[in-house]
Amino acid sequence: MNDWLTLREAAALCGLSTKTLERRITDGTLTARMVHHGKRPVRQVWRPSLDVYANLPQPQTPTSTPHGQIAPTNPNSPMQLTQPILDTLRQEHADTRTELRALQEELAATRAALACLSAQLAAPPWWLRAFRRLSTRRPAG
Repeated sequence: MNDWLTLREAAALCGLSTKTLERRITDGTLTARMVHHGKRPVRQVWRPSLDVYANLPQPQTPTSTPHGQIAPTNPNSPMQLTQPILDTLRQEHADTRTELRALQEELAATRAALACLSAQLAAPPWWLRAFRRLSTRRPAG
């Protein structure tokens, strides 16, 4: 039995795309090599490194899943393992947006209070206004 398969043969064996296998090779999950077939280089995958993927069922297209949910195909699939993390991140995102809205409302209220206080500071003090009023009155008589 040949221990090396072409990328297309490996993809057919695992039920994955060649692009997916190339990503697995890039991230080091699969062992591969380049050999020359005539003048053309061909990428080959080491068969024992495919054992993890060869037992996976064929991916199923989800029929009706809620937005953002992943249809379970294998409990050990990377997508299934990351679902709790995604759910946690979505909840944290929603909480952060709620907190942001509350902070924006608080900022608007603070700006309104600052504008009111600035207007009060711009006006002359009460005693100066009273003094001016008294000094502009003409004496009766």
